This record gives sequence, C-alpha cells and structure tokens, in this order.
Amino acid sequence: MNKRFLIALAAAMALCFTMPQPAQAKTWNLRFTGSDFEAHPSVANGLLPWLKEIEKATNGQVKIRYFAPNTICPVSEIVTSIESGAIDMGAIDHARNSGRFPLHDVFLLPLITGNSTAQGITAWRTLQSSPLLQKEMASVKVLGYWGGGSMQVLTKEKPVTRLEDMKGLRMTCLSKPFADAVQSLGANPITVPLPDIYMTLSRNSADSALFSLLASGSIKIQNLIKHVTMVSLCKDVRFVGINKELWDSFPPDIQKAIESTCCDEKWAMRMSQTMDNGDIAGKELLTKSGATFHTLDAAEYERWVKACEPLDKAWIDKVVALGVSRSDAEALLAQVRKTGAEVTAELAGSSAN
Repeated sequence: MNKRFLIALAAAMALCFTMPQPAQAKTWNLRFTGSDFEAHPSVANGLLPWLKEIEKATNGQVKIRYFAPNTICPVSEIVTSIESGAIDMGAIDHARNSGRFPLHDVFLLPLITGNSTAQGITAWRTLQSSPLLQKEMASVKVLGYWGGGSMQVLTKEKPVTRLEDMKGLRMTCLSKPFADAVQSLGANPITVPLPDIYMTLSRNSADSALFSLLASGSIKIQNLIKHVTMVSLCKDVRFVGINKELWDSFPPDIQKAIESTCCDEKWAMRMSQTMDNGDIAGKELLTKSGATFHTLDAAEYERWVKACEPLDKAWIDKVVALGVSRSDAEALLAQVRKTGAEVTAELAGSSAN
C-alpha cells in the first residue's frame, strides 16, 4: 500500500468525521390511561390498535403506552391529571365525571340515541357546531368522542315490557345520572360500583340492574338474569384528551399525522362500534344462559320518553344556574335530541340495506 493512497484514505476518514451528521428526529414517549382494562372491547379493539396507528403515522416519533386504571393516576382524577401534565393523555367517560362538564351532561339524559355508535357520532357532530361545548373542553386537546355502553334493563324474575313494570324494582346503577333515569321511571335506584353489582343481586339486595350487555359476562351476572329489556335507556360519552401544552409543543407535521388517525366522525363510529359489538357478544352469552329478551313498541317507548322529560328540565335549570342563558341551554338540548334521533335513524337505515 503506497504512501499516496494512505494519505488519501486518512483525508477521507477525517472528512467523514468532520461533516455535519443529520439530526436525529425527536421522539415522544407518552403515558395514556383510562377507566377500562386492556381486555375491555373499547381498549383491546379500539384504543390499543389506534395508538399503534399513531406510532406508524408519526414514523415512530410518537409512542404511547397504555396504563391500566388507577396505576399512574386515579380514574377520578384523569381529567385534572391531563390538564396539569401529570399524565399526557387519557380516556374519560363523562358519567364518572358528572358535574365536571355540566354541559356535556346533556348526553347522559335518557333515551338520546339507540346505541353506542349513534351516541358517539351524535356527540362528535354536536361538538363541531356548538361553541358552548367547545369552550367547555378548551382545557385539553380533544382527539375524539365515542359512545359508552348502552344501559339495558336486566331483571332476575320480572319481565319489563311496560312502564308500570318498572315501579318498585330495586335496580343497581353505576352513576347518579343513570340512577336519576331509573327513578324517573318508577324504580328504586341503588348506586353501586361495578364490582359490587353481582353481590348486590345475588344477595337479593336488588332484583334488577341497569347495565350494559357487553360487560355482563365480566361480572358473571348472566346466571342471575332471566329477562332483558332492550331499551338503551342511558349511555355515557367518552373522549380522549391530550395535554394542551404538550399538543401545542408538537411540530405541525406531528400534529397533522396524529389528527389523520382521529379527530373525525369515522373515529367516533369506529370506537363506538367496539361497544356495540361487545353488546352482541353479551347478548349471545345471556341467551345461552336462558335470558328472554324484550323490546318496547313505539307507543310504549314514547311513554318512557315522556316519563323522563323532567330530567331534561332539571338539566336546563342546572346549567342556567351556572350562567348559561336559558335559550342557549334549550337550543343545545334540542340540537342533541334532534341529532340523536337523526343519527339513530341513519344507522338503522344503513344496517337494513
């Protein structure tokens, strides 16, 4: 190897070390939690695949880890933890935060929509056109809404096919808004956390439950239930929020990449359908266990709607007391009920075709 070659090689190597190297792309490792465990349909079939899509859309620059409920913050503090930056992202259901978003409590009123998918789409559409709802959510960046599980009337012995059949039933409920709905129909609500429903029913402290079909197997109440009335009385609304300062710190291309995976009606439908699909599996389980299913005819359904009307007025009075004009509150309620009916009809029509 001659001297001239060695000099050239040394010069080339020196040049390689002195040339500026391309900067490595910044990465973000985000912490995400919610109120459901990974086996829940909305997490296993919805949130987790979506988080992977964000990673792919951002070319691996944004990686998000899902933490089980009550591990990195209490479920009851997810909203405040996102706002403060104690966690980066979270999935929140409004039923468990009733009062925190009083305008959004409108979606917890009875008989707004026919299923979870209709609920999620209704909430998202309403948000897009409602400055009131947008202002209420201004403390976080909202990435999407979806509908919570449809609450059906499950009874141990007595079939419920008329409003009169609700009278006197001791019915477990998961939240105060659901308990209010049950009470307006003549039943006696017993508000208990999800893990206590089986014990309450098995010990005859209650003879019925307002509960979703998708979760019935998880608490093993299928062998206690003989009748199910498919009325979809109540549903909560869930949303995914990300810390506002964190969001604003992302470069525009990262923001655009994340938004390409969510922030639209398709995402609301996709996430909500995980709940409705879970209901299908729950119905199959209850059917195999011997439960009989009932529905209400149109006239009877309207009787239930009429019985629940005082809750509409109570919601209006509540938000008016908080400073919202009565006309704005009434308009928002009318918009939600109109949109809910329209979306429910749209989905029923598409499924029939």
